[in-house]
Formats: sequence, C-alpha cells, structure tokens
Amino acid sequence: MTLKMIVDSLDDVPEALRDSYVVTEDKKFRLSVEGVEDPKALKKALQAERDARAEYEKKLKAYEGLDPDDTKAFIARFANDEEMKLIKEGKLDVVKEKWVEKLKGDYEKKLKVATDAIGLEAQKAGKYQAQVLDNAVRQAAAKVGVHPPAVEDALFRARSMFSLDENGNAVQVREGSVVMGKDGKTPYSPAEWLESMREAAPHWFPAMAAGSGAQQQKGSSGNGQQRTVKRATFDSWSPSEKMAFSKERGAVVD
Repeated sequence: MTLKMIVDSLDDVPEALRDSYVVTEDKKFRLSVEGVEDPKALKKALQAERDARAEYEKKLKAYEGLDPDDTKAFIARFANDEEMKLIKEGKLDVVKEKWVEKLKGDYEKKLKVATDAIGLEAQKAGKYQAQVLDNAVRQAAAKVGVHPPAVEDALFRARSMFSLDENGNAVQVREGSVVMGKDGKTPYSPAEWLESMREAAPHWFPAMAAGSGAQQQKGSSGNGQQRTVKRATFDSWSPSEKMAFSKERGAVVD
C-alpha cells in the first residue's frame, strides 16, 4: 500500500499507521518522516528567496539614469568628503558611477546569498523526493515479494524510471504525460513494474514453493528451491544481482 504524504482525514490511513501522521496548520494530516521538513515550508522559503531577488533587481533599476536631485539624495544618505568634493567640482558622472558600482556590489552579495539559499532548499527538496520515491518502491517490493538482497537493485532501476507527481505518488512520465497501467485508468505503479520483472529478473524473487499451484522454475529439483538461468543472462546482471542470485539455495547457471 502506498502511503500519501498528506491526507484530509486519518480515516484514509490504516489504523496501525495513524500515529505516523501529524496535524498541519490547515487541519490536514502529514506523514512524519524523520529528517524531512514540511514540503510546504520548503516551498514558502523558496518563494521568499525568489521575492527577495526580484526586490533587489527592482531597487537596482531605480538608480538607472541618475540626475542631480538623485545625487543630492545620495549625499544626504551617504556623507563622504571625497564625493562632496567631486560634486563641487561638477564631476557628477564620477559620483554616479561610484554609487552605481557600490549598489551593484551590494546587490551581487545579496543575490549570491539568496541564490545559495535557493540552491540549498532545492537540494533539500531533491533529497526529500528521493527518499519518498525509495520508500514507495520499497513498499511495492515488499508487497510483490522481492528478495531483500535484490531491493537495492530494484531501487537503482526504479530511480531512472519513476518520479513523484504533485501528490507525492510514484509515477512514470513519458513525453510529458503520465504512463497508465494495464487497466488504462490508474498510473503505472512501481508494484506493476516489479511484477513485470519476474521474467526479466527472476533472481529478484524467491523460488516458488512446490505444491503451491505455481509453475516451478526451470531446472527445479522438485523442492521448488532450485533455479537455473542461462550464462548470457547471468553475465548481463550487475555484481550485486549476481551475488543475490548465487546466495539462493540451489541456484544454477547453465
């Protein structure tokens, strides 16, 4: 079962997991994940930094095309004997250039602080999304019965295939559109993808038990534990996939 990050009511959450949700300011319930900040707070902070950047740019434009009145305002605000002397000598262009450079320097410093803050918040948001996506794949892996040693390989592949939608659900996007599952109504999910990997990556799944009514793996000795794969298939796997398969009881490479 995929847990939603935010729900309107705890009635939509299994009773055993309700303690994992906390009440938000808007009276909704958010899944509490250690080390992960409230996504709304991250968005709010990000917007604040963007607003600050826009405000700095607006202030800088206000000093374009300075005239003598503007220069007098500068003098009243920033008393400086050297600049006063320049003004008395009629070198207003020099004073304007000095102040514009100073304003640009201050703006660039503040802009760097704002940009760094935005980058940090984006990094936090990226880590949060990656954690939520991994959790969704782990839950799907447990649901379909993926071998624990093979979960990391499944996560590695899933990260390049799935992303989070605006509701925090793991979906596959192709050419800007969400890919639908077999039913044609709901998005293609990690669980449906993992089910499709039973033939492509049989080493991800436990051997079928004898007498369960399921077809035994090729090369089974009758106890449902032995599995045989072709050498070419085995050679195409990653080192961790090979190790997970080799640890299975009765695993054989043909």
